[in-house]
Amino acid sequence: MARTSRTGSPLGDAMARLSPQQWYGVAAVLAAVLVGLTVWDLYRDDPPPEDADILVEPSTIGPPETNGLIMAAKLMEEIDRAGDLEQLSDLIDFVDDPADTDWDEVALELEPLHGHFDRIDEVIAAPHFTDLRLQSREDISGLSAALRLSNLLAYRMGSARAQGHSQQVWIDSMRCVRLGDRLIGKNLAIVAQLIGQANQAIGLGEVRESVVDLAPDAATARLRNDELKRYEPVAQDLKDSLLFEYYLAKRYVTPQFIEDTRRDYGMLAPILFKPNRTMRVLGGQIKAMFAQLGRPTTQFTPPPDPPASGIVNHYGNYFFACPFYTAEDHNHCRAQFAFTRVGLALAGYANERDGELPASLEELVPAYIDAIPVDPVDGQPLRYDRERRRTWSIGPDAKDQDGLSYAEWEEAGLPGPPGGQSYDIVMKIPMPPDYRETPPPAVD
Repeated sequence: MARTSRTGSPLGDAMARLSPQQWYGVAAVLAAVLVGLTVWDLYRDDPPPEDADILVEPSTIGPPETNGLIMAAKLMEEIDRAGDLEQLSDLIDFVDDPADTDWDEVALELEPLHGHFDRIDEVIAAPHFTDLRLQSREDISGLSAALRLSNLLAYRMGSARAQGHSQQVWIDSMRCVRLGDRLIGKNLAIVAQLIGQANQAIGLGEVRESVVDLAPDAATARLRNDELKRYEPVAQDLKDSLLFEYYLAKRYVTPQFIEDTRRDYGMLAPILFKPNRTMRVLGGQIKAMFAQLGRPTTQFTPPPDPPASGIVNHYGNYFFACPFYTAEDHNHCRAQFAFTRVGLALAGYANERDGELPASLEELVPAYIDAIPVDPVDGQPLRYDRERRRTWSIGPDAKDQDGLSYAEWEEAGLPGPPGGQSYDIVMKIPMPPDYRETPPPAVD
């Protein structure tokens, strides 16, 4: 007579016959398998990224003596030896009260440095501006030197403005803009682009401070507008920097991280840094940004956040400062150019009409400017109010506050939205000297 199954299945019968000790053995095997799978998952890396469409080799970078970064560092060393820069910086207070600066004394301190300043043109004209010395600190010192050179030029521009030398202000401001332009683009990583934008902001700010004197008429306003337009940042600049950022990460930074984590953490190294996973996430972020280059900020779609993984790929997560958000800095720099160019046009118009401003910015085209600059936040023309003598960008929060400046917002004690910022980025339009009652502030 056939034996009836107690559980209805052979597997169930086998499990029912297991003794407690045997159950302990099964549990131990399952636990070991689970631990093994967990350890395997901790140590495994992703497949290599498919990055042929974003991995580029840098252009020919040439010898060190023709590299602008190294030339800037050497020039700054010579300036440090030639003048007392600490004493010079003590004379100038750009933050608390710029009006208190004794510009005549600043001019005396700058006297020994004028010959060195003229050599900045040689740096700007260097055949190559690249992260040439990736294995040393020369690239970092060169970037720092480029920013210091623009700061020194700002000192001389302040002195020239106080003495009424507007042509010198224009020459030195364009040096800052052109030097910044060389720091943005091919073979230079994002940090160089940010420093380049800072250089340009220094030069553009000085133009706005002296805009009434720099645009005495339509011809001069249009000429200088056209010159500035040549150096406006474009989407390709940002793309080139991101491509080189990926190249640096894969070619230099990733191997160095592998070596460092192995040396410092031994068997834990594959858990703390996963090169393939890191490059896949970084590449995905960069590709997401490429699809949006040139768009107004309001049309940006943030890329997916990198996976939160605790200690897994802890050092790889340092790579994800999210280059996507450098697009906001790129657009902020575009806004600075837009403000400066429309400021030149308005100053030229007002200088020819006893301080009168146009009813709309369209009246400036084409005599004073080729076209009205757009607000990079939403792609619309800059806002303008003739009665309140101001033009503005709606700012990163993409909300038009009808030209409410930061100073006015702060003075009124208005509450800010949950995401921050409830004011616009405003440029007050200066009056020609003969009609000005009080000096207007610059962009705030």
